[in-house]
Amino acid sequence: MATKTEVYAAADAEAAERGSAKKVTVAAVCRRCGGRPHEIEPLLAGWRAERARRGEDRRHPAPVPVPIGDFLTGRAERKRNGGNDRNGGPGAAPDPEPPAPAGGAMPLASAESDFLAGRRMRRARMAGRVPVNVLPPGMPTAKQRKGKPRKPRKPPKPAYVRKRPKPTAEEKREQDARITAHVLRAREERLDRLVKPSDYRDAKDPPVAKAVALELRRAGRPLMPKRLIDTGRVPFTTNRPYRDLPVALAGSRIFQTESGSCWFDYEPAPAGRIAVKPPDTITIFRREFADLLWERALAALRNGPMRRAAISAALQPEIADLNPDWLAQRLKREAKAKTIAACPGGWLLLD
Repeated sequence: MATKTEVYAAADAEAAERGSAKKVTVAAVCRRCGGRPHEIEPLLAGWRAERARRGEDRRHPAPVPVPIGDFLTGRAERKRNGGNDRNGGPGAAPDPEPPAPAGGAMPLASAESDFLAGRRMRRARMAGRVPVNVLPPGMPTAKQRKGKPRKPRKPPKPAYVRKRPKPTAEEKREQDARITAHVLRAREERLDRLVKPSDYRDAKDPPVAKAVALELRRAGRPLMPKRLIDTGRVPFTTNRPYRDLPVALAGSRIFQTESGSCWFDYEPAPAGRIAVKPPDTITIFRREFADLLWERALAALRNGPMRRAAISAALQPEIADLNPDWLAQRLKREAKAKTIAACPGGWLLLD
């Protein structure tokens, strides 16, 4: 068993070799004195406590306190000789560092003088500098050298002024009723032009044959006899339409195909699937109404160039039921589609 003297001697030798008592380990002391770790560990702890009390592990001993008044007196003398805290003056040796007070803190006078001296030096260096982005007085800028005047600002757009007061609900319903009636009348007139007198003139029952021809043109495809009678627009009543309707159509240009449907004998029946037309709405009626008015405008333009006011006068009174800007927008759209073109006399129809 290693004694306290042996453990302390081995720890001192190990500390001298390693340079610090913190690096002395239990294993190193065991190798030197040959003891056991559980016996040496409490003795080594006592050695470390005793060494700390003696202060043998302090690398840099605390400076000896010096009265701060002596330092300030020497500082005032150096100022009179043209020096500063670091230099005593011309031809004088550099002054040593001012003594630090107990505890390692910097003297107040030294810290203040270093801050003020550094601030004066920084201000002196910045005083001679010129910012890069500042032009010398009288030197023109890049825009002035190019000589391009600044573009004037565009005037603000005037507020939109409605050309016509907004219609009330009652006026809106009246407009929709007039548009619907006009479109339906135009459709009937178009159907009447499609149906030829020879289609129904020689039939056994001409009114029935004419009504059947109109329904076929309206549908655009062959229809069964029962479907024709169920429309309610064919003046024919029977309980056996497949047998009685062909008898009423005898002598006309309408015949019954192999499938039992009716169609014209001078043109082939449409092949393939026919798209179902969407139900009529006020929006569809308005579009058709606008197209009908534009057809009238094209008919007027065939007589020669016309201005917009003259075109609008030719479409009265129906054009009053549309948007006030409709004609201007339609003219621009048709001009873009190369249907018409602007000319000195107004608008010209292109062939």
